[in-house]
Amino acid sequence: MDGQRVADGSMVSEGAGTRPLASALVEVVGRWADAQYRLVVLAAEFADSAEWVRESPTAAHWLAAAADVETCTAREWIRIGHKLRDLPRIAAAFETGAISYSKVRTLTRWGTPENESDLLAIAVDVEDEQAAPLAGVADTRQLARLPHRARDRRRAVRSAARRLQVRRAALARIPRGQP
Repeated sequence: MDGQRVADGSMVSEGAGTRPLASALVEVVGRWADAQYRLVVLAAEFADSAEWVRESPTAAHWLAAAADVETCTAREWIRIGHKLRDLPRIAAAFETGAISYSKVRTLTRWGTPENESDLLAIAVDVEDEQAAPLAGVADTRQLARLPHRARDRRRAVRSAARRLQVRRAALARIPRGQP
């Protein structure tokens, strides 16, 4: 049988013009995104339950041991899951795969019920590496001043990212212990 074995062990036949590895990757990424959503939601539910109490000092410690990850990673999953409860539009976009875990992580840090729609609209339009600067424009007054066209909005977010990098660089030059 002509074909290629992919990550899940199945064989993908090679036909003219097909891209079996790309197709397999797209499928796996979709399942992974769904699993990430379920993971953070279940992590928050687990943290709110009493299931971990007898076995670990915190739910994050239990989850970290079960998933073989750092406790800070498990704590972040729990934080995101809790925050998604207050941000239903972001939760729905994450659940459907409209936005990535990377964007959700940033949005749940800065999102509020008041600015959720604005942040989500920007996040859908920007690449993942540009999502972090949303923190620099999370103030609703700043969001209201952002352009409405996607291209202009992306440019404004990149500009905010540059300003944030300049601020961080300036702060890094200040010796510790001095105002």
